[in-house]
Amino acid sequence: MNKEDLYSELKKAYKDNDKDAIQALKNVIAGFVNAEKDKQKMGDIADKIIKLIEKEVKQYDEQIFYLKKSTKIDRDEVIAHYNKQKEFLQKYLPTKMSIEELEKYVKDLFAKRPELLDKTKMGDIFKVAKSELGNNFDGKKFNEIVQKFLN
Repeated sequence: MNKEDLYSELKKAYKDNDKDAIQALKNVIAGFVNAEKDKQKMGDIADKIIKLIEKEVKQYDEQIFYLKKSTKIDRDEVIAHYNKQKEFLQKYLPTKMSIEELEKYVKDLFAKRPELLDKTKMGDIFKVAKSELGNNFDGKKFNEIVQKFLN
């Protein structure tokens, strides 16, 4: 996925009059443009776009959480819009490894590299996993699984 793909998806969303997709894509494009303006290291553009989409999805999750927590006003309509926008963006993210796959990976990792079987080596464990798996795993779930193996 690149910047042109995002713009073509935005055009398609305008033609389909899909307001949730339009808003979600505008947020991602705005984040991308801001990153370019800040002259951050762009690195691989596809990775940067995926990180921006992941950030947007996380923000939608947080907004939904706090809206559900708020009981003063009925916000089901707003929550539904955020859910649609989040679902629209999630189709552009690579699929994450399942918990079973992560458990198998961690077990294999510790079998190959027993020196990592130490709680003080969490940073090293994460670095190895990041270099081997890239962004295809959920860091929070990975951390929980590693903690389970180390205890």
